[in-house]
Parts: sequence; C-alpha cells; structure tokens
Amino acid sequence: MSQTLSIPPFIDPDWAKVHSIPIYDDGSRLERIPEKAYWLIEPVYAYYEIEGAIGQCYLRPSVIERLERAARTIERAGLLMQILDGWRPPRVQQALYQSLYDSYQQQYPDEGEAQWHKRTQYFVSLPSEQLHKPSPHLTGGSVDVTLCSAEGEPLDMGSEFDEASERSYSDAYEHQAGDIRKRRRLLYQAMIEAGFTNLSSEWWHYDYGNQSWAYHRGETNAHYGLIYLD
Repeated sequence: MSQTLSIPPFIDPDWAKVHSIPIYDDGSRLERIPEKAYWLIEPVYAYYEIEGAIGQCYLRPSVIERLERAARTIERAGLLMQILDGWRPPRVQQALYQSLYDSYQQQYPDEGEAQWHKRTQYFVSLPSEQLHKPSPHLTGGSVDVTLCSAEGEPLDMGSEFDEASERSYSDAYEHQAGDIRKRRRLLYQAMIEAGFTNLSSEWWHYDYGNQSWAYHRGETNAHYGLIYLD
C-alpha cells in the first residue's frame, strides 16, 4: 500500500446530478459473495430480522473482484474485512428509509417534510425502482463493509454501523489521531485503491459502477442500473 490516504472532507452529493448520469448497464447478473479466508460475511439486515431481508450478500461480479483486492490489502495489515450488506431488496430499502424518516419526524416536529427527507438521505437513499435513478443498493454496485480483528472480533470504528449521526461521516475522526482514524483510513484506502468511491456521510458505504460511483469519479455514465435477484 502506498502512503496512507487521509479521508477527504464531507460533501453533500447533488442527487439531481447523480440521477442525471446515464446508465448503460453491462448486463452482468448478481452473484453471491463467496466465502473467503480474508473476509467475514454477516448479512446484517437478516440478523436484525428486517422484513424482506435475505441471508446472503450479492453483488455484481466485477464488484466482488474489486472487493477481493481490498480485502487482501486489509489482510496484509493483519485484519479482516466484514461484509454487512450488498444488493438490497426494494422493500428493505423502503423499510430502512421509512424508519429513519419517522424518527426524524419525532425528533424535529417543527422542521417539515423537506428537511426530514434531507436528513434521512444523509444515511439512507431515497427508495427508488425507477430505471433512470435506482437506489444505489438496488444496483448491485453498493456494499457496506467494516473491519474485524484477525480473530473475527468487530473493531471500534467510531460509530455503529447505520448510526445516523455526524460521527458516521467518513472524515469525522480526521483531526483525532488514534486507532479509529487509522482504521477508517485503512478501510478507505483499500477500497479506493480497488476502484470504489465512498459516500462521505457513511464510513462503511462504498460504490462501484453505479450512478453514485460515476458522480464521485467524474465518469460520463454508470455501468449498473436497477437489478433484481433471479
């Protein structure tokens, strides 16, 4: 690995521009992420018993290949990658969004619908099965990952997975030297060098090939659109 990358400051994506990027789907199908020595597969929403969640993780084949590169980099650092989620069924996306939206309605009753949606979309993409703007996890190009010890124990990353707070921003610990910054930088660098982009409001979320990836990379089109599990 080259010199450790610092994590860039938080940016709020322009979702209108993200969804204006054309999609030329390469036609690849979803594949189940295989068991490997250098990662652990823990489908978190099945564990949480979210309605519609599935007990396996699926991605597009080229995303799995890049994930393997990142996992080997992490393994060389003496740690393991833990895969929490990949392709997501539409009703799981809807359930996650609605749950957080309802929470913000209760916490901030005076704000109004536009602000509740804005807050929610920092941490859960708007549920969409529209062909020109599918939710990222519905494309098979998004993956949620974290780090474990070599023995498989989850490591402290500074916030819980899916924690809806500024502590979850990828750069939240950039000005605090210590293990959390070191771990986030390791994960970030391994994934970026493998070709992924990061959603800066979620240290665990990475994209390849979909509109979010194309937006952050400055690509003219995306490779992956809406897809369903066979």
